[in-house]
Amino acid sequence: MKEVKKMECFIPSISVSFCLSSINNVDFDLSRVTSLMKIDPTKSRNKKQFPQISIDKGIAKSYWELKIEEKHCQNISIPFEKLFNLLYDKVSIINFICEEMHLNVDIVIVIRVKCGNRPLDILPKKVISFLSLIKVILTKSIEIPQNT
Repeated sequence: MKEVKKMECFIPSISVSFCLSSINNVDFDLSRVTSLMKIDPTKSRNKKQFPQISIDKGIAKSYWELKIEEKHCQNISIPFEKLFNLLYDKVSIINFICEEMHLNVDIVIVIRVKCGNRPLDILPKKVISFLSLIKVILTKSIEIPQNT
């Protein structure tokens, strides 16, 4: 009798990242952003730390990132709420930093799923209002691992 491989379904993992990056790929002071935000970034990188070829091609850019990751999460609003709770009182600081340093605000959502088990993607009004206040650019990515 042939053994049938069962496809394992699982609850997705979701990450939501708040990223500040230069509009024109010019370096900016990452430590000043950290100081003004009063939050340590999850990750930051200066343009000069990239390989020279990336700099020459205009791909490299400095960025400051705060990432919330939820494993086994069935609702996209959970990591958004956690991010919101960290940043909701910093709207004026975020807008000041972006204007003074010519930065974009990006929100990157990554959803890792198998078997099409997608999470709920409904956001509360307060999160949507917050995203509007900081003039966010939203990017959503769904990753479906290939079966091996």
